[in-house]
Amino acid sequence: MAKKSSILKKATKRVFIWLGIVIVPIFILASAIYIAEGGLPGSSIKNFLDAVWWTVVTMSTVGYGDVVPITSIGRVIAILAMFSGIIMIAGLTATLASTLIERVVKRMNQNKTERFRNHLLVLGWNENGLRIIGDLYRECQEKQIGIVVMADIEPPSSIQQDTYFIKGDPTRLENLDRASAEHAKAAVVLADFEINARNTDSKVILTALAVKRVSKNRCRVICEVLLEEDAEYLRHAGVDEIIVRSEVAGDLLSRSVSNPGVAELMQILLKTESPGSLGRISVPVSFHGKRYEEFVMALYGQSEMVVVALIRDGKMMVNPSQNETIQPGDEAFIISASGGECRI
Repeated sequence: MAKKSSILKKATKRVFIWLGIVIVPIFILASAIYIAEGGLPGSSIKNFLDAVWWTVVTMSTVGYGDVVPITSIGRVIAILAMFSGIIMIAGLTATLASTLIERVVKRMNQNKTERFRNHLLVLGWNENGLRIIGDLYRECQEKQIGIVVMADIEPPSSIQQDTYFIKGDPTRLENLDRASAEHAKAAVVLADFEINARNTDSKVILTALAVKRVSKNRCRVICEVLLEEDAEYLRHAGVDEIIVRSEVAGDLLSRSVSNPGVAELMQILLKTESPGSLGRISVPVSFHGKRYEEFVMALYGQSEMVVVALIRDGKMMVNPSQNETIQPGDEAFIISASGGECRI
């Protein structure tokens, strides 16, 4: 109902604009020809209605010839009326054509996005956008997961061809509908560095809330913010993961002073194409009920994977006790020599 109302308002607005564009020149030219020739001997224009009739006939290029100007000023006004009519008809034709094309393109885009299910959304844009999409692209190709990017910019020329780009504001619900956010598996919300930190984080928060609403909390949302205090709002909104850019950079810098090589190590672990990258796996059923130490030793012996943390009920346990009992549903973060399988 809301969409129909919006379309009706838009159509009504266009009608009024065109009425204004048409009526104003008609009134001005009719007044001019009436002043120039109204009531003159031999003139066909006896009253203002005749002037309006002549103006409409001339501007529409019909030219019945029943009312014609007889003075030089009248002929100049006639020339202006002819050119005005040609311009208005061309403008009306262009508007109708663009409206039809817009509808066709919108329908094509809708048909394209309708095929996306369990896809990955990248919402917003910053200087790291291409690198992030490149990393995600490699993983998503292996799992046959589509990537849809939405940002209020022109599509970058170097973006992967299989990546579907939608120009639009990701905070608006109708744009998220175009991106099939309701059926998305996960959404990554990027911070825009072009505006100040407070406004950037506000836009990230609005986008996250919109995605949660459209997807009915089924979509996993990962957000990037600039200020630590704004991360609290995202936690209350139920955002699954939050990366505070300033905090991460600050921690790496301070750790690198006392522990040289930490920054390089983190870069290696986070690169998906490098040996020794981080991955997330489900703990095999065969290890349920067994000790954590057994799982660690078996995984390294069989697959050369090093376990660094357990995930249980959404909580991270880094380097848990060797006597910790593995439970059903447990997952693990691992470092794999062959590039462990990551879960999106």
